[in-house]
Amino acid sequence: MKQDVVQAMGFDRQSGRVVGHRAVRVAQPMRRVVREMPIQRALEWAFGVEHARIDFDLTGARQFDRVGVSPEYVLMQRARLGCNVDGGGVSGVHPDAELIAAAVEALPEGCGGRRMAVLVAECARAGGAPDWRGDERRRVVPKGWDLQDDGSWSAHVEQGDEYRFVAARSRVRTGRATYCPVSITGGVWSVAAARRAYLGWYGALLHLAHVVGQPGYLSSVAITGQLPPLSPWKKEFDVPQQI
Repeated sequence: MKQDVVQAMGFDRQSGRVVGHRAVRVAQPMRRVVREMPIQRALEWAFGVEHARIDFDLTGARQFDRVGVSPEYVLMQRARLGCNVDGGGVSGVHPDAELIAAAVEALPEGCGGRRMAVLVAECARAGGAPDWRGDERRRVVPKGWDLQDDGSWSAHVEQGDEYRFVAARSRVRTGRATYCPVSITGGVWSVAAARRAYLGWYGALLHLAHVVGQPGYLSSVAITGQLPPLSPWKKEFDVPQQI
């Protein structure tokens, strides 16, 4: 609070006159500090610093659920430690961070819906963006792995159909082949999928910047028009985008 010194005069009831002067300090409210930050930085602040969380419980069934700790458990831990710990607890989440998290929860299906909301929150907590590089190299990998008795891992093997063959001396033998199911990963499909996921994340941030950037939506944070690169895989990736 800012204090201003003003002059005040006393009043004598018996004589009906104004007597003396004295200085009085009057507290004046300070202006709220508004921080400017882009939408990606605001999301990282809300989810990474203020630890805001998204909750899709629309019916309120888990509104009052929390992990309970009995007094007996607290006494046991104090006896194990040998002393009492002062303080404890956590501070509340900033109201602007709660509003940003609510906007992420309400992402429309055109922007990816709940799946994109989870991706936006995870990237904000990690302080980064989705990996747009993918796996350029095509790989042939087993579909499963089996744990051996010695603790090592081996590719999963399945039994094929039974077959017959003619062995020596015209004897008919039967056998069963084994094979390892494999899958092909990487290549242009992996790169294209990674880039599509990045563009979807970029579109969600563009939507959130318009929502939370409205005048009066946030009290202490002002959303700027700066956005992450639209196509970081191109040469002009270092040029920031503007709304």
